[in-house]
Amino acid sequence: MASDNFDVFRKKTMASIIDFRGRPLGEWSIADADSKETCARFVLGVLRDRPNLRRRFPDATSVASGYRDWLLGRGARKFRLSPRAISNIDAVFAQELGKPVRELRDGDEPRQGVVTLSSP
Repeated sequence: MASDNFDVFRKKTMASIIDFRGRPLGEWSIADADSKETCARFVLGVLRDRPNLRRRFPDATSVASGYRDWLLGRGARKFRLSPRAISNIDAVFAQELGKPVRELRDGDEPRQGVVTLSSP
C-alpha cells in the first residue's frame, strides 16, 4: 500500500527529487558541511541516515533538541569536521529551518495536515 506522506526519511523518496544543480536531495557528503549552500543537506543527511539520532532527537531541527550540540561536539569529532563546517552547522541552526513545519504541525488547526512528514 502506497503512502500519501512525503517521507523525508525514505531514501527512494529523496533520491527521486533533483535539486537545481541536478543532484538528488537524498545525496550528501561530509564535504557538504564545508559549504554554506549545502551544509543543511549534510545536517539533514546525517539525521536521515541515522535512525538512532532521529529517535534521540525527535525535534532535531529545533536548537533546543540537542541535535545541534551533538553535531558540534561528538558529531564533529566523528566526521572530522573542519572549523568552517562547524561554523556552517551553527549558522544552519540559527536559521531555525524547521520552525515553519513545527508551527504548521502544532499550530493553526485548519492548516494541519497540509504538510505530512513521516518519521520511522
